[in-house]
Amino acid sequence: MSVILPELEVIDGGAQSLRYLEHGWPDPLCRWHSHKECELHLILDTQGKAFVGDYIGDFGPQSLFMTGPHLPHNWISDEICNVPVAKRDMVIQFDQEKFDGLASFFPEFGEVSKMIDRSKSGLEFFDFDFNWVRQKFADVRDAQGPNQLLIFFELLSRLTGTSQIEELSVAKLVQIEGNSKHARIGEVIDYIVTNYADEISIGIAAEMAGM
Repeated sequence: MSVILPELEVIDGGAQSLRYLEHGWPDPLCRWHSHKECELHLILDTQGKAFVGDYIGDFGPQSLFMTGPHLPHNWISDEICNVPVAKRDMVIQFDQEKFDGLASFFPEFGEVSKMIDRSKSGLEFFDFDFNWVRQKFADVRDAQGPNQLLIFFELLSRLTGTSQIEELSVAKLVQIEGNSKHARIGEVIDYIVTNYADEISIGIAAEMAGM
């Protein structure tokens, strides 16, 4: 499948406010795609290239990202990671609209709501306690009902105090069929993926995209 247009993923949340998943590399879930839900994404293993909107950069073990609604994203491990990895990613997906509704009644969530809104461009977190965050992801995975939400709120609250949070994508992309900006970015990603074995530089790819 070409990655020129991201695959639209439709998630059936059912009665749950959060969706937790984890997967290894390679895995069918690792693809250029977007979805309505925000995503908090923790990398446990391997290194490679992160694609978030029009951003292309590096990731490695202990990288943490947040993507906003409909923002295309993918993480591609380097070809040097030629041994399958059982668990590379821990992921929590949630609906921004539900969280904004909560924040409208409880102003204490105001700073968290602002951080989530910034994720429309994609965020990467630095200088955080990896072991604590990884444990909170696991706690969200293992908890049920209100306890799961309380753990997740604690995680988000701690992340708002992270000393360094970088916005990634220059353009706040949303998946719209026929969008020429999307198509051009997709062509660049196709080019990089196709030529990954030749170690094509990101600088050349950026020039192709006119970024």
